[in-house]
Amino acid sequence: GIVVACVFIPHFPLRVEILRHPELDGLPLALTDLVSFGRRRIIECSPEAVALGLWVGMPLREAVSACPQAAILTSDPVAYANAFTDLLRVLGVVSPGVEAAEAGVAFVDLRGLERLYGGIEPITAALLRAVPPALRPRIGLAANKFTARVAATQARPGGVRTIPVAYAKAFLAGSSVDVLPVPLEMRRRLERFGLYYLRDIARLPLGKLQAQFGPDGRYAWELAH
Repeated sequence: GIVVACVFIPHFPLRVEILRHPELDGLPLALTDLVSFGRRRIIECSPEAVALGLWVGMPLREAVSACPQAAILTSDPVAYANAFTDLLRVLGVVSPGVEAAEAGVAFVDLRGLERLYGGIEPITAALLRAVPPALRPRIGLAANKFTARVAATQARPGGVRTIPVAYAKAFLAGSSVDVLPVPLEMRRRLERFGLYYLRDIARLPLGKLQAQFGPDGRYAWELAH
């Protein structure tokens, strides 16, 4: 059955900034890197900023002239790391089995909790209550971490997406290769080979994928299955 929850906060550094400065919510918001020499660049931007033409990698000077109304803050990695530690701590109050992935992504082991909470729904409600609403958490529920993670990316902010075991294979088959936790360059190469969905990867012989991409190819094939 459903044994794992993925708590997912897209654009985690931006949401932390909004937690610190609530007045920025809904505004075009971007972060720039810390380099004191050379050209500073945009390293993270909100959907509102993207809609106005900002993009990751854009030189700061260009961003300011392209979108003068954007709030552009200097990235504060220590604050984001602390906020993630806080998040893991509050999730740990709900379940002792919390595992960190990258910032903004955590897995929660639900085994043994149903008796304690009286079902899956009260557990997910407790997880959502534990996270500050300004972070806009999304939760995916499934039988394994990868499926739970993909489900979480498709949940609404503050919402839950559950993938029953019987539906998991069909659900993953139609998911984009962008959900794979492999380097961006590999995902782009998969697309150049015409492999856009996990079902395309699942159809290939393992050896072929491994020859082309090494261990990451094997990992992608296993996840697609």
